[in-house]
Amino acid sequence: KAGMPASAVECNNKVLAGAERQVRTAQGLSSPYKATDGERLYGHGQGKADSGAVWCILGEEMYRTLDKLTDCQKVRSADKTITVRQVATGFIDDATGGVTSRWAEKDDEIERLVMAAQRSAQIWVHLLHVSGGAVEPHKSVVDAAVWSFDDDGQPYLVSLEALDLENGLPFVNLATGEEERIPSREQNDAEEYLGCWTRPDGSQIDEFKDLLRISETFEGIFKSNKLTKHQAKTLYESIWFPMMQYSLAATQFTKDECEELMKPVRRIAFARMGFNRNMPPEVMHGPRKFGGYALREIYTEQGIDGIQQLIGHLRAQDKLGQLMEVLLSHVQLHSGHGTMSVLETCKVPIDYVPDSTFPTGVF
Repeated sequence: KAGMPASAVECNNKVLAGAERQVRTAQGLSSPYKATDGERLYGHGQGKADSGAVWCILGEEMYRTLDKLTDCQKVRSADKTITVRQVATGFIDDATGGVTSRWAEKDDEIERLVMAAQRSAQIWVHLLHVSGGAVEPHKSVVDAAVWSFDDDGQPYLVSLEALDLENGLPFVNLATGEEERIPSREQNDAEEYLGCWTRPDGSQIDEFKDLLRISETFEGIFKSNKLTKHQAKTLYESIWFPMMQYSLAATQFTKDECEELMKPVRRIAFARMGFNRNMPPEVMHGPRKFGGYALREIYTEQGIDGIQQLIGHLRAQDKLGQLMEVLLSHVQLHSGHGTMSVLETCKVPIDYVPDSTFPTGVF
């Protein structure tokens, strides 16, 4: 009825019926056990070889069905030459869906938008149910980014109360038949998604605080351990920096903010590597051909990662690349530069376009 093919559900059931499981305990692995008529297995064991294969089958059909039965997110370029339709995005069991409207400031359109979001969520609940899963409200969240304008023409985000979403988005739990709610979050409330803290209003202060916490933690590690020069460099380049770099393609921290993230580790790391702790950063991070030590640093890496991501997706012309083109078209329109690309005139100051407008959406 919901569009989930019976063959996909049957495949899942057969895998679970034939699967054997063991539990790791303090005394070692338990004896193998499997499903019986009286005791069934629900869900695939994490890390099991069959989990990924079965989820690919189910997930593909679930997204395909969601595409047929629900509204979706649609964005269009400023010149109306590009329209991108996106039903949902997912990574393993993390899924994000949504609906959009160009005229959400109208009361009747806001009501339609909320109803469309509720219908989409209920269909997803149904698809999870028939495939053996379930929505966990405490692990889910509803965002609302609806823009309007005040009397002076300044944009602002419409409150959850105005959208009637302050109590979350209702859905019916098909296992119990009872109504439950997916909690909503305010525009300035952060949520960690795939290891990166985001807010509906675009602020990245929470991601900055999390990276600063990591840097301060590693400052203590550098100080409290007797490390050889090689070990110190390995800790810096192979452990600390990759952890800091993970989200840099999606951030737009200023140079001062990047310096603040580097500060806890920089001096103590220099000392542990055998250098004067007051060695100029230009020497430690400069290229070897100019006599530098070529240690990576956050501000430069942030720019490199963002540019590589932009160029890669624009060339691939995948869904993300198309979304970037749509955003670029609106930034271009807002800049007032006519046919001169903002990417080719990046050194020309445009005071009325906030510095974060372009990186926030593209990177």
